[in-house]
Amino acid sequence: MKKMQRLKPFVSEMEKQGIVFLNISLDRKEKDWIEAVERLQFGGVHTMADGDIDSDVAKKYEIRILPQYYLINKNGSFAERPPQSDMLSVRTRLSELSR
Repeated sequence: MKKMQRLKPFVSEMEKQGIVFLNISLDRKEKDWIEAVERLQFGGVHTMADGDIDSDVAKKYEIRILPQYYLINKNGSFAERPPQSDMLSVRTRLSELSR
């Protein structure tokens, strides 16, 4: 949640460039997750994967830590899995993919 809070200005900036953020939650309690998204006003599209870290989506994309980032190009194809700690390179890469 702290990382998502720090990303809020970045998400707002990127959404203005036509970037869509899809947030898939692996939370165990749907009600708590919905309340947190609403209270903290996270941008993007939000959905929840049943099964927590053992969910099909977590297994398919090898998610072991959260948050996890994937870049999908405007054609809907997987582009890359950026380093989590380098938001500047993520921002640059997102701008390149949105062209």
